[in-house]
Amino acid sequence: MDPSINEIVCPIDNEWKFKKYDLIAANNFEDGHMGGKHFYAFNIHGVSYKVDIFSTVRSGFTSIYFIVNGSKERKVTGDLTASIESSDYSKKLNTDLQECNNIFFEYNVDFFESKLFVNGEITVRVKGTLKAQRPSVTVSYILML
Repeated sequence: MDPSINEIVCPIDNEWKFKKYDLIAANNFEDGHMGGKHFYAFNIHGVSYKVDIFSTVRSGFTSIYFIVNGSKERKVTGDLTASIESSDYSKKLNTDLQECNNIFFEYNVDFFESKLFVNGEITVRVKGTLKAQRPSVTVSYILML
């Protein structure tokens, strides 16, 4: 049997822009966190995704995550490439995304002085496909006139 019959495929190609001054302000807290905009997998009910940046003041360590929020009952996988547009950095994310947090970039030197920022912002792009198992329950509607 063709596996594509039993799964829903959702193409994604989105970018998140984070302003340097917003990230610096968030970094002034002990556990700095800047959440990106949520996008919804248009054809996979209940699944959304975003990019978040976490920066810890004490360690000077910054991490960028691709986060998938979705049904705990449904396995979501991805064949994705995450990249930072101002650099040659990219990482394939071909994995089970059920765990929600998928780190794809870590920086342990002064992130805010890096060349990753262009005109005061950093742009993160994620492109590829999300896949989820097709629900096994069929819903029937009866129209009463």
